[in-house]
Amino acid sequence: MGKSMIMLVGGIVLLFVALVVLYFTFPKKGYDTNIEIIEISSPNNSSKLYIKKKTWGMTGDGQVIVVSNEGNNIFEPDSTSEYIFKGLSPLLYKVEKDTLVLYVYQASQVPANLKSDFVVRQIELENPEMMKLIENDNYKQQGLIIVK
Repeated sequence: MGKSMIMLVGGIVLLFVALVVLYFTFPKKGYDTNIEIIEISSPNNSSKLYIKKKTWGMTGDGQVIVVSNEGNNIFEPDSTSEYIFKGLSPLLYKVEKDTLVLYVYQASQVPANLKSDFVVRQIELENPEMMKLIENDNYKQQGLIIVK
């Protein structure tokens, strides 16, 4: 009986140690989420838009970028009021007066309820064109800013 009791206690201790290791190894919900917000202001008036990027996952391999008129951290993409770009593709942009020009792989659906004085123009680029802009930071020579 003494030997089986030692094995039982040893098994319980090993199980407890394994659970503690698992608990601290895997991140808690929300721990692996990162939100970045870029404020875009019009040079002509007080109108503002926000480019919001959310990344998640243990390696940050989940990503969504939205263009919104809401600058808060509450981040649930809404296709009726925001331009939505899903995936790890970069988004390049520049502001020309009251126009926000977006350079993307695939254009977003135009949201019906986005209220802004900005005009949002989407320019779709093929992969070689996008790579040409990104390599050696060539986008900077074009006056573009990258969100990736």
